[in-house]
Amino acid sequence: MTCGNRRRRRRRRYGRDRSSESGFCCRIRHWARNDFAITSMAQTLGYVALVVRDYDEALAFFTQSLGFTVVEDSLAKDRNGQEKRWVLVRPPGSHGTDLLLARASTPEESSRIGNQTGGRVFLFLHTDDFWRDYRAMTARGVRFRRAPREETYGTVAVFEDLYGNLWDLLELKKPVSNAGSAESQASSQKQLTSPLLPLLFPLPRFPPSRWHPRGSRRGNSRRAPC
Repeated sequence: MTCGNRRRRRRRRYGRDRSSESGFCCRIRHWARNDFAITSMAQTLGYVALVVRDYDEALAFFTQSLGFTVVEDSLAKDRNGQEKRWVLVRPPGSHGTDLLLARASTPEESSRIGNQTGGRVFLFLHTDDFWRDYRAMTARGVRFRRAPREETYGTVAVFEDLYGNLWDLLELKKPVSNAGSAESQASSQKQLTSPLLPLLFPLPRFPPSRWHPRGSRRGNSRRAPC
């Protein structure tokens, strides 16, 4: 009778908690095996619109003064059903975002020409050789509003386009190469996360055994038949 009562008490005390903890730990371990991976989406920034007064004068500036290439120049319809041109230009050697030259069609759009960001730098033109492009753009008549300067992130100068929008001509500093940087970062991350695993995913604890030999005080080592 005593052994049966003890067994029932253990089931009432640990049964539900152990089952629920096991289910929770199983779900957590499943997430941990997947490294908390979330399905990633492939997204890119396709175009950035620049409001212009006229397509041809804008094309002349970007292709002749800045050396951009024309990606597309085709006819299309605007939201009012009127004909427009779909004009895309791209910096030389670029495989990223294209610049969409959008002609203003309303007085409100016309008021934004040359001031799309309220006087702040609007676009950032990255280059692999700052002084090469700076000298070439200066020779082609591009006006620089701020002189070149060295910053912690690279060499930069501010110029304006034909409408007055501000651009950064920027050459970023190359990061210092370190062959063992990836391995050191991985090892340090492992050292930081490994002590936390027992706290995040504790194993279920089972009650310690409470069986005692019957009549141990009398020297009898035979266990109770429960």
